Amino acid sequence: MFKRIATLILVVGVFIVSAKPFHGLRTDQKTYTFTLSSPAQAGDVQLKPGEYKIKLDGSQFMLTDQRGHQIETTATVENVDHKFTQTSLMIRNEDGGSRIVSIQLGNTNSKIVFQ
Repeated sequence: MFKRIATLILVVGVFIVSAKPFHGLRTDQKTYTFTLSSPAQAGDVQLKPGEYKIKLDGSQFMLTDQRGHQIETTATVENVDHKFTQTSLMIRNEDGGSRIVSIQLGNTNSKIVFQ
C-alpha cells in the first residue's frame, strides 16, 4: 500500500514539474488603460472618445479600442530616468483639435511618443 502511494506521488510530481506554461500568455507584457473624452489624433490615426488599452512588450506596444480592435499608428517607446506614478496623456491643442504627444505608462519609466 505504501509503495502504491509513493508511486502515485512520484508520478503526479513528475507531471507537475513537466507542465509547461500556456504560450498564449506572456508574463512580461503589461496592460495600461486610458479614456478619451473627446477625439484626439495619435500619430497618424484619429481616435474617437472611449476607453483604450495599451499592451507593452519591451520596446513594442499594441493599442486597442474598447471593442478589441487593434489600432496601427506611428510611435516609439522611450525610457526616461524616473518612474511615472500613473498612466497619463500629454495632449497638445493644435489646428482646432487635440493631438496626443505622448502617453506616460504608470509604474514604469516608459512612455509612448507619437510622431
